Amino acid sequence: MTAGYQILDNINVFVGLKQGTTKLEVVSRDEDNPIAANEEYDQSGFYLGASTGVTVGEGKLDISLAWADLSSDNRFFGDVEVDIEPEELEFDDISGANSGESSGFSFSVTWNQPINGDLLFRAGFRHNVYDQDVTFMGETFSGIQEDNTSLSVGLLGVF
Repeated sequence: MTAGYQILDNINVFVGLKQGTTKLEVVSRDEDNPIAANEEYDQSGFYLGASTGVTVGEGKLDISLAWADLSSDNRFFGDVEVDIEPEELEFDDISGANSGESSGFSFSVTWNQPINGDLLFRAGFRHNVYDQDVTFMGETFSGIQEDNTSLSVGLLGVF
């Protein structure tokens, strides 16, 4: 859900709420005793940003930059090594349900070009960078970085 306001002819500001879930199938590192498990990362919260668009011929180039502050509910599978001597807690030892906080930026560039009538060609690039802090057994793992880049190409029908 997003609400926006056009402050100049080609500059917009927006604010909204987002929620997303990522599900992963994890395979342990122990080749002698492989174990498959599932992990899930739920993030929700608000974002705010600005965008601009430039008309080039019949097409339009849109650029957007946003910042998000998200709460995270994660379910980790602990891939714990069997050590003779105990060692300090490591990130891959985290298991079960945990909460955390994420914040970061999203940058996107999109090109829209009319083909004919109500049909448009669309190409897009998006890059997200989020940092997350997770606390497990009294220890906080800070600066866990999520980097996500996506490219999209498709047709868009306008009605």
